[in-house]
Amino acid sequence: MIGKAVTSSDIAIGISDFSNGNLERLEINGMATSSTITAVGTTLAYGHKQFFTTVDAQYVSTSVSGVGVSLDALVVTPLIGLNIGDSGWRIVVGGQYQDYQRQLKGQLGDIRFSAKQTSSRWSTMVGMQKAFTDNWEASLMAQSGKTREGFTFMLGKRF
Repeated sequence: MIGKAVTSSDIAIGISDFSNGNLERLEINGMATSSTITAVGTTLAYGHKQFFTTVDAQYVSTSVSGVGVSLDALVVTPLIGLNIGDSGWRIVVGGQYQDYQRQLKGQLGDIRFSAKQTSSRWSTMVGMQKAFTDNWEASLMAQSGKTREGFTFMLGKRF
């Protein structure tokens, strides 16, 4: 995927001067940015009898001009599952690896800033899926790790 996004934002920031305790408010109206987004991904899947496995991998790179922000992220999600007879139920377990680097550089008014954030963490995933008809299915996935926790519910229809 290759894409571009153009935005305009109104920003208000409070800046504290720790030496004298004053709080300065900086407002920027109509700040224009342009983002370039590139991504590539793939899914590998295999099934045998009632067992199946998938490995999904995605790499995304985003660069935002005007504010000096960039993000590079790699997400890999291996899952293994079991189809429970002809009931339409599936149970899945696995994990998700997220490795990202976020860089922020720029200047707001008279203030120059630079910050970098990185993460490289695994989380555990467990979930279930249910096919109701040939076209409708629902899934619920729970994720838990050192840096993130969450639940995802999806209702899908195939055309």
